Amino acid sequence: EFAAATGRAVLGLGPAELAAVREKLLSDGVRRQEELASAEQLAAAVFERALSGKLIEEAQQSGDYWGGASAVPAAQCRWRRASQLITDGVRSALRPSHGDGIAVVDGALSPAEVAAARSELLAMDGSARLSEVRHQAAQGVRNDRIGWLSADQLEASGSRALSLAVRLLRALPAEVQEAGGWPLAV
Repeated sequence: EFAAATGRAVLGLGPAELAAVREKLLSDGVRRQEELASAEQLAAAVFERALSGKLIEEAQQSGDYWGGASAVPAAQCRWRRASQLITDGVRSALRPSHGDGIAVVDGALSPAEVAAARSELLAMDGSARLSEVRHQAAQGVRNDRIGWLSADQLEASGSRALSLAVRLLRALPAEVQEAGGWPLAV
């Protein structure tokens, strides 16, 4: 029923409206011109996008999508190493009344730690623990490799450098929260 309604809505559009829909789909970088040549192809692409949106919304509401259900207050992830990275300049930049809320923290990981983390990631990728984002690869847009990583799982598997990086990424929001006054969860 949803598919039929979507199809009727798109197929009922005039030429200018179809062109606008085509441009929108093309500008997102997910489809190529030849995949959207006919009104039927446009209707299928619009249906696919609408269905994906509905499925994502359902997953977000019923599970731990993006860690929403398992996130903890940033303060629970405090770590002395992270607090040492937040200089007076960073604190000032993070205060809405003084800066723009954006700060760069240089040197969070040493070059040796970065190299070790990279080596562990390459090993993970080589053992198929990371996967490509299919729609990006199919369109030739990007070539991201993704995987779900937690500090505890990384530590248990012997990936100490990645565990350190993830722990630091989770600890920095506590410092940002304190410096800028934003309630954050990680």
